[in-house]
Amino acid sequence: MSPRRIRLLAGAAVAAVVAVAVALGARSDQGPENEPAVAQHPALAPADPTPEPPPPPAATPPPAAPRPMARPDEQSRMMAIRSKTASSPLEALALIESAEKEFPGGALSEERAAAKVDALVRAGRIGAARDAAEAYFGRFPDGPSARHIEMLTGVHPRPPAPDQR
Repeated sequence: MSPRRIRLLAGAAVAAVVAVAVALGARSDQGPENEPAVAQHPALAPADPTPEPPPPPAATPPPAAPRPMARPDEQSRMMAIRSKTASSPLEALALIESAEKEFPGGALSEERAAAKVDALVRAGRIGAARDAAEAYFGRFPDGPSARHIEMLTGVHPRPPAPDQR
């Protein structure tokens, strides 16, 4: 677009804003007896001098239970899993399997379960990855990696059964 055309468009926009402002100014100069019988849009209605009381504060959920601290050896194992997942998924799977035996229910079990799905997908074992995703959602339906796992596998968390709500 040429600079001349840009200036013309900008000038037209300014002129439109001025025209609206003049029209609104002229309308506000009229008294109530001279106002046209047109319903005013709620967004343009004058502000009510007595504001409504603020809504009650939303109930905040109770704070989540603090996550248990991961043991240093579990943390170092998880670091090794993270470093191997992309470059050597089969090695990562072996590390995950040994970590699951050594640290069942450990502080990093959710991350480990998500890494297992990642490693299985990268290894081309899609059926096993979908099974691991189902297991992940069974244990961590709202886990931090849930969206990532959905995108990788197409597996979605199941809503709770009606009697569990």
